[in-house]
Amino acid sequence: MREGPISFTVPLVREVMAGRKTVTRRLIKPQPTIDLMGNLCWKAGCYGQTPEGRPQVRSLALLSPYGKAGDRLWVRERARVALHGRPGHVRLFYEVDGATAMVLWPDRLKPAHVGRCVPNGVHREGARIFLDVVSVHAERLHDITEEDAWAEGVERHPEACGWLNYEPSPSFEEVSYHVTARESFTSLWRSINGAESWDANPWVWRVEFRRVEGSR
Repeated sequence: MREGPISFTVPLVREVMAGRKTVTRRLIKPQPTIDLMGNLCWKAGCYGQTPEGRPQVRSLALLSPYGKAGDRLWVRERARVALHGRPGHVRLFYEVDGATAMVLWPDRLKPAHVGRCVPNGVHREGARIFLDVVSVHAERLHDITEEDAWAEGVERHPEACGWLNYEPSPSFEEVSYHVTARESFTSLWRSINGAESWDANPWVWRVEFRRVEGSR
């Protein structure tokens, strides 16, 4: 079983912990291209077409940086150093819920400074959220369905019969909520990756996962 990191913003960590987020989409870098024969090409290889004439992308998923079904991911959530503990250890303060834990601070990391955030989120020894990969495949961003937008963990608007708008004003529709979860996901993606990224309809990794309880 392969193990690797994955990062989430604080609101999305909250959704993962609550069990409402079970899917994530990540940009494929560099972006694949389509050759003259309709094959999907990425890095050193090209992948043929399905019987329906679409690019074959499941073989591409074997090269995903997020692993394959059966692999495990640990979440790089936002935390800061609360204090130094016994030699080689620090107490971390986890921003999403205010929990603290004394964890190993290995020599491979830069010195820990009290009061500062851990760069790029917690390291492996400080991780407390682990995810088993259920499936990985490549698809176009705009292929997301309403059901999958739910699984992405978008939030219900607390006061409206709709879904949260994540973009700061002025947003692409200048509303506080959206009618569909897919529209809400659109605003979430744009808030993280920029409006131009959504408009480009890039290829993304669709990673489905389930949380592993009690693992460290």
